[in-house]
Amino acid sequence: SRNMISEAKKNVPEGKFKVMDFRKMSFKDKSFDGIWCMASLYHISPKELSSVLKEFNSVLDSSGVLYLAVYEGQGEMDIEKAEYGGDSRRVYLYQEKEMREFLEEAGFDVVTSEVNSAEDNKWLEVYARKS
Repeated sequence: SRNMISEAKKNVPEGKFKVMDFRKMSFKDKSFDGIWCMASLYHISPKELSSVLKEFNSVLDSSGVLYLAVYEGQGEMDIEKAEYGGDSRRVYLYQEKEMREFLEEAGFDVVTSEVNSAEDNKWLEVYARKS
């Protein structure tokens, strides 16, 4: 998001930043060693998740690593937070076995996965490596 990039530029003024949709990234194949995806993929429905993970796979080099964290559970829900400006946002919940299947289908091997609690949510956190 533009706001996140503004914050990043304050901390890393020499960095290069782009706003884009991770459903269709404009990076060249094998551009990155790793992807850190914290609290982003839960906005992606299960219908779209496979294509996003395949997109991640394409921009990772041959030994690339992916970290992701999503809400753990089943189904979907709307959440409201003050920082959303009074709007609610739809989020999708994923279970460990389900996420493992999505990752394997997209060409990843799961290295570790665990469910952790924070505030009033359970987080599914996964480290995976490109197969």
